Amino acid sequence: MATAPDNAKEPTEYTIRKIALSYSKLCQLIYFINDKDGAGLLWMTVYMTINVIMSMYNQVLEITNVDNRDIAAAVLPMVWLIITTTRLVLLTEQCHRIQEQMGNTRHHLSRLKCSFRDVAVSNELDLFQSLTVLRRPTFSPQDMFTLTRTFCTKVFGAVVTMVVIMVTYGKEVKGSR
Repeated sequence: MATAPDNAKEPTEYTIRKIALSYSKLCQLIYFINDKDGAGLLWMTVYMTINVIMSMYNQVLEITNVDNRDIAAAVLPMVWLIITTTRLVLLTEQCHRIQEQMGNTRHHLSRLKCSFRDVAVSNELDLFQSLTVLRRPTFSPQDMFTLTRTFCTKVFGAVVTMVVIMVTYGKEVKGSR
């Protein structure tokens, strides 16, 4: 039986089982958030995305308006744009990091399996690795998108596209009235 160092009181396989149970509880928490708070996460991200679009549009209008030289009118939309963008990035970054660490756990388990020769520890590592392969939860509100860094990139690409369209065709719409 493989045991941990002398200062630990329980065998290694029990420690691995405790870590596996913690991983399972984290998976259950992510599933719970997706099921119960998925609509809230969805609306929060949509709200922040619309705010980023409108803030960037207002900022572009303030910059292109040569008649208005008021510094406060130009700074306020910029501050709001920075705050809203930061909120969106912070929301998605935390979800991305949790998913990344869960992937790292799978990687570390496969490396640990190669190094242990004890049967009990090897069995626990096999069970834990099976758990990580079968349960790969992601933060996906209403299963519409996954909150990762690529989501942020897609949102910012859409924001820039919308602002370009608004600026380009906004003048034509205003001129035709």
